Amino acid sequence: MNGDGDGSAQHSADASGDDTDARGDDEDEEAFPQLYGGLTRSVAIPVGEPSPGTGRLSVFVDFGADGTFLTPGDQVAADLTDGGAGDLDGAADGVITFDIAVPPTAPLVPTFARLRFSSVAGLDAITAAADGEVEDYAITLKTPPDADRGDAPASYGNPQHVIEGATTIYLGTVPPDVDLIAQNTPTSDGDDLDGSDDEDGVVLPQLYAGGLAEITVKVVEPAPATAYLQGLIDFDGDGTFAQTNERVARDLQDGAPGDKDGAVNGSITFEVSVPAGATSLPTHARLRWSTDTFDAQTAFDGEVEDYVLTISNDPPPFLCDASIFRFDESDTILRRLQITASGNSYAVGQTTLGSAGNRRDGAWGFNAVDSYLYGVRTNSRRLYRVDGGGTFTDLGNIGGAEDAANAGDILPDGTMIYAVDEVTWQIIDLSVPAAPSNLGLLDLSRDIFTEDFAWNPADGLVYGVDQATGRMFRAPVNGGLPGTITPVLFGPAIYAGTFASVWFDEDGRLYGYSNTTNNLFLIDTVTGQTRQIAALPFDEGGVSDGASCRGPAPVPLGAVSGNVYEDDNASDVRDAGEANFGAGIGITLFDDARTSADPSDDLLLGTVETAADGTFGFGDLLVNATYRILLDEADPDLGTGRTIGTSNPRLGVAVTANSVTTDQDFGFDAAGADLSITKYAALSRATAPRSSAAPGDLIDWIITVQNSGGGSPSGVKVIDRLPDGFEYVSDDAPATGDTYDPATGLWFVDEILAGSSETLTITRGCSIRGKPRTAPRSSTAPCPTRTAIRTPARWWMTAMTAWPMTTRPSMRWRG
Repeated sequence: MNGDGDGSAQHSADASGDDTDARGDDEDEEAFPQLYGGLTRSVAIPVGEPSPGTGRLSVFVDFGADGTFLTPGDQVAADLTDGGAGDLDGAADGVITFDIAVPPTAPLVPTFARLRFSSVAGLDAITAAADGEVEDYAITLKTPPDADRGDAPASYGNPQHVIEGATTIYLGTVPPDVDLIAQNTPTSDGDDLDGSDDEDGVVLPQLYAGGLAEITVKVVEPAPATAYLQGLIDFDGDGTFAQTNERVARDLQDGAPGDKDGAVNGSITFEVSVPAGATSLPTHARLRWSTDTFDAQTAFDGEVEDYVLTISNDPPPFLCDASIFRFDESDTILRRLQITASGNSYAVGQTTLGSAGNRRDGAWGFNAVDSYLYGVRTNSRRLYRVDGGGTFTDLGNIGGAEDAANAGDILPDGTMIYAVDEVTWQIIDLSVPAAPSNLGLLDLSRDIFTEDFAWNPADGLVYGVDQATGRMFRAPVNGGLPGTITPVLFGPAIYAGTFASVWFDEDGRLYGYSNTTNNLFLIDTVTGQTRQIAALPFDEGGVSDGASCRGPAPVPLGAVSGNVYEDDNASDVRDAGEANFGAGIGITLFDDARTSADPSDDLLLGTVETAADGTFGFGDLLVNATYRILLDEADPDLGTGRTIGTSNPRLGVAVTANSVTTDQDFGFDAAGADLSITKYAALSRATAPRSSAAPGDLIDWIITVQNSGGGSPSGVKVIDRLPDGFEYVSDDAPATGDTYDPATGLWFVDEILAGSSETLTITRGCSIRGKPRTAPRSSTAPCPTRTAIRTPARWWMTAMTAWPMTTRPSMRWRG
């Protein structure tokens, strides 16, 4: 709020004179925080200015309670600018953050604080300024309260989290206890053993030098986005958290970017990259959870927890998360692919984990027995292992096995299956990876030429692309035992080029990569249809093979939901008290190829029926598409005499990653519609009706559909055919969300609310004999020297169903 212009001094005993005067309270920038003797607290002051850096903030606290701000030490901030050197958040964001350190000798009594913000530099506490604002606050310095403390060795510092009243921000399920003194112990368990073990925020996983790990922390806060998580691990074992890479979590919030589960659910999951040279001796980790974002020694809410851990020097296993892996290029580079969503598009990033240094492409898969990747080199029976650090290890030949082609995968029990040729697959037992054994062969009942296949955890079949036919195939694996299997081709022949990498996630979604186009696809395991996710900005070098732990979906997806309801007031909005229909009403979803006005290129994604409460939903939706949702108005579960009032279908529905687009509702009106239509012509951009046109004239046909009834019909269509002698120029349908097709004359009006109207203006040119007025036209007859403007030869207007109308400029339909 701007300063209110006080005509005189506003002195008062509690610094509220300017707050309570007739001009109103302009002192709204800061509810000044509680300060404690001997403690330092961060303070954030919102500021307003024409551009960042214009204003300068000066702050004063009367620490001596001597009635002046002029005592040395009373000025705690001078000439701070938003985003400047003294602003702790470092951003020009309309907030200046700084520390106030209360002297240990300050009397713990009522006193005052003053804020001054002005373009004038070097302001003291009392000198007049030509602009800006001053605010005074009555405060009381208090005795430092009780706190929760860390219990790592003393070299890691003495973090404190103030406890005042009921604790609503803490780690785990147990609120923090009061620690009167530091709880430092060599094993970080002093706070656990002091009679009240409150350290339950996390169970640390085993960490491996050179590997990745996920840490999940349980958190409690009064409302989402209230608190921030800080995480530190002493990787080098020097007794401090001072190294840059030892900050493993910074300002993470539940459900925000950085929380890998993406949900506000009381837990934060983050990824930790352990340095290859991490100590193998016991070391320590610290978690802090509070509204503080600067990791000061003292936080004024929340909790701190310390843990002891030992980092393993064993080869690191792979982290099973939403990543997928691809082996590329002639020297077999292992890449970790991660897909992110931004708005309505996806981006695929890659991290190179390691390289074999020479060609090791072949049949690769993830072995859940030990969480390593294994593959058999093409044209050999030589087995290789790759660990999570990207190191390739040669494990030697598999005794008695056939040479491998390119395709393969590993079942959850450690059974590897790889292609030998188009009619033979090899079975290998990797349940004891150090002693692989040949289990025999699978004979295929038909030829399958595939570059890769993957096992589906949803149905136990393997899927891939048959390069010979360009179609998808699925095949059983006979329980991992020798025998004959029958692959089945399905779906359209749309897989041109080479599809050398395929992956499944834990829910049975299939993904495929085209070496030919660099495109990544989501593949329907029932229809064989594809939807493109993204074009990868990095090439595979002509060689690729996919591997996946079949973890969470690698692609952030969205969903839609809605209701089918009785729209009692015909408002086209589901209001409180309006009842839903029941179960069994059919709803169909289409990917509209981002051409919502053209259903001819739509891809059918699926059909559901409403639940018993009249709701419906669709999941697994890509954010880079838009959707058409169609209700079956002929469904017998709707009953008879129902008139839909809302749009059907719903067009151009967009979704957001990791969320549900709600309220995609279909409402049925109790009352009917009363539609009428009028039309007249005028010179373009004029309004006066006109009955004739000369060659070269531009004529606007202005068509209006009026609904005088109480219902709100949807699916309304009007046909206005182009008359002879005129050519189409333009129309204004897109401006209202409607569509008009000049080739057919179809105006798709869709819904018309009760008591309202819709208007379309179509501009047409009267062509000169033998020469079009503008662009090529639908009508071939030229406009004569003077021609009458007539109603088109045929009119149709439909609402729900087609209904012919006689030729006249004003007509009516009731229903």
